[in-house]
Amino acid sequence: MPLKKLIEYIVKFILMIALSFSFAFPFTTTLGFKYTPLEVLGFVFVFLLAFSILLVNGIMTKISVISFIFGGLVFVVYSIFKKTFYRLIEPFIWLFYFVQGKENPNEYFAIIFTLLFAFAFSLIVYLFTVKKFNFYLLLLTGLSIFCVQWMLDYFVEDRAYISFYAFIVSILIYYLLHVYNRKWAQDSNDFVNPSAFIVFIAPIALLVLLLTVFIPVNSRPIEWKWLDDKIYYVMNFGSRAVKTQNIGYFDLSSTGFGNDSNKLGSNVIPDKTLVLKVKSPKTLYLKGRSSDQYTGYSWVNTNISYYELGNKNNKLNIDTFEYENGLFLLSDYYRKTLDYFEAPDVLKNLSKYTVEIQYENIYTYSLFAPLKTSNLHFPDSDENDIFVNAEGVLVARKLLGKGFSYAFNTYDINYGDKNFENLLRVSHKYLYGYYWEESINFLQNYLYEVFYSKYNWYEEQISINYNYLYERLLDSPNAEVMKERLTKYLINKINASKLSDEDKNNALNDVLLLISNIDSQHIYGNNQNLFEWILSLSSLMYHSNAIYSQYLDIPDTVPQRVKDLAYSITMNENNDYDKVKAIEEYLSKNYKYNLSPGDVPDGVDFVDYFLFERKEGYCTYFASAMAILTRCIGIPSRYVEGYLLPSATGKDKLYEVTNERAHAWVEVYFEGIGWIQFEPTANFSYNLYQAPISSTPQLQTPTPGSNSPTPSSNFTPRNTNNVQEQTETVKKQKPLNKKLVTAISIVVSIILLAALVVFLNILKRKKRITNISKLSPREAVLELYKYYLNLLYLQDADIKVGETPLDHAERLDSTGKFYPYKITEVTEIFVKARYSRDEVTIDDFNKVLEFYHPLLKSTKENIGGLKYILYMYVLFKF
Repeated sequence: MPLKKLIEYIVKFILMIALSFSFAFPFTTTLGFKYTPLEVLGFVFVFLLAFSILLVNGIMTKISVISFIFGGLVFVVYSIFKKTFYRLIEPFIWLFYFVQGKENPNEYFAIIFTLLFAFAFSLIVYLFTVKKFNFYLLLLTGLSIFCVQWMLDYFVEDRAYISFYAFIVSILIYYLLHVYNRKWAQDSNDFVNPSAFIVFIAPIALLVLLLTVFIPVNSRPIEWKWLDDKIYYVMNFGSRAVKTQNIGYFDLSSTGFGNDSNKLGSNVIPDKTLVLKVKSPKTLYLKGRSSDQYTGYSWVNTNISYYELGNKNNKLNIDTFEYENGLFLLSDYYRKTLDYFEAPDVLKNLSKYTVEIQYENIYTYSLFAPLKTSNLHFPDSDENDIFVNAEGVLVARKLLGKGFSYAFNTYDINYGDKNFENLLRVSHKYLYGYYWEESINFLQNYLYEVFYSKYNWYEEQISINYNYLYERLLDSPNAEVMKERLTKYLINKINASKLSDEDKNNALNDVLLLISNIDSQHIYGNNQNLFEWILSLSSLMYHSNAIYSQYLDIPDTVPQRVKDLAYSITMNENNDYDKVKAIEEYLSKNYKYNLSPGDVPDGVDFVDYFLFERKEGYCTYFASAMAILTRCIGIPSRYVEGYLLPSATGKDKLYEVTNERAHAWVEVYFEGIGWIQFEPTANFSYNLYQAPISSTPQLQTPTPGSNSPTPSSNFTPRNTNNVQEQTETVKKQKPLNKKLVTAISIVVSIILLAALVVFLNILKRKKRITNISKLSPREAVLELYKYYLNLLYLQDADIKVGETPLDHAERLDSTGKFYPYKITEVTEIFVKARYSRDEVTIDDFNKVLEFYHPLLKSTKENIGGLKYILYMYVLFKF
């Protein structure tokens, strides 16, 4: 290569390094990879050097491309043959979950993607600089990267701006080079060659950059309200009618509040997308997410477990159970401690109302419901697909979208009612323990009255071991078992005593009379007898202890001044409720509501920054602060997100809920009530403390255990009379760009090829089942069971060494893996087909075949959706 061309290429090479770096480095900073700019520059340099050698001319390019494709295919085939193909896609699966905050950072995968970004962008820059110069494509690539970063607020660190500055300088040089090349093509240029031209204009580009960086600017952006309004109008144009959001599991960042589900704060982008239609007699808070652990910059869940909707121990049912049973305790305790003849008349005014919800432009796994919810009804969905998580939030097994509807009953709680507040003032941590001890003492005294005073058991040196007895009683699964155990224990004691036969018979009759009296006297909360009452108190006591151990955690990031503030706010209050109210009032009156508070600086605690530095923000700021301040004084609380119904309704009490109504608030725990919500956000308290709906006519007021309400389907559609047809004449368009058409054709071809592969695999799977069905029942059962074992192997649920097929099946069924189906029944048929001469009927085969879809469903849940799709529709693993 002549020296002149070599110099020219070296100058271009340096320019390509700068532009490639500016494309690759933003991805590493956005993903939080801790690679320095010099390291990324080094990667880019190596790849560009390799391309310069391998693609130096046409022959080398062909050899390199063919070798790369062939080598890649051989490697893929080899990995499939060795069953290590999963290793190839494992980094992409990790990345998919990592960006959602469901995977931890991994240095091995981070270096893979850093190299991948450097490789891809270096190749693009090389091809469109050396092989086919194209300024517009490079400009579009850079603008796309940085515009998306800016819109999503991904300039997370100062070092992220290095790539932006590199892009500005290099793309400006590319533009001038683009103009130079056009002039060069039009006529001869005897004044300067390309390399000299680049060297000459580089200082000019740097000067432009330095001027833009160092010229003083206002600390706030230029504000043109009329322009902002137009931009927001364009952003939300048609969103209430056509925009549908796939948000996965609900969180505020998916609705425009902040831009990162893993970090609190940042500005709010107003979003008027219509997401829910709610039919309710009053405004209410619909919970869609709740978190128990604060990290200093986010809220997360520590317990990722789920309960079936019908399980009485799920957190939603426990919360309602606590409310229904605990109010009796608060009323009784109020009378005892305050010496009032009657407690506040709250129990007589308990009522429920029905709420109906329909999804509009939203796709999510989350369902939205308030506290104290019961009697859920899903007219068009399978109730078995709905679960309750550890925070009492409803979630679905599959995505729920437009048209999905459900209904429920919820208690009409008037949070601003003075009687209700007076009851809360007597709630304290050991309320359940107090009544539990009282009930146990009552039972002990009752036994003493019947036996010790009447039969003088102490003189007989026969005593009741109360510790043993109570352990046995409290371990009872229900009141009937408790009653049977107590009866049996007392009868055995009597039979083993030295009483005369006549006294023994009398004592046995007294035992039966005693148990009968306890069983018939329903004098406790919710019309329960003593046995039922003791079990209820035990359950509530266990539930309360679990909450106090989980919802008081405060991370080390919270400085002492936050705790001091909590104590100073509440020092004059003498009960938990007034302390919580003092914190709520302090926040709502002393801090400003602002939808554009800016980003929280790195390395500072979010709550501390809000309370002492920024002193303004939106609901996330207020709710987080109140949750932590409440925990600082030893009262359990949790952070909650969801939707707040608007203050005004449409026709027939129908609320139209947009993403602008997304909200965050706080739930605080009180023994005797359970979780109740508080509203610390400035200007929002009127939504919570409103009058009850007792005056609302014809409201359904179901009682516990009643049939679930059947929601009506008369959701009023939005008015579309004013929507006019578009009548503008389409203007004559310019001829399509051939390169654009080529690119689109390639993309469409790839999509069609992928669709063809999926379609063929679907046909293969159906054909496999059809071919099995054509076999004799015995052979069909054997083949189908062999196929099932393959699916179980993918789930890591295959047979262990030393296990028989039936042992294997019973082990799986004991975990409830396929509930309500049982693989034991399928295995019994397989054993008959494999080892017995008994006839295998077509009914046996059909029974085995019924297990096909539940097993596929279990496979998908256990190996993950992405892996399931890859195995089923691409690799044809099953």
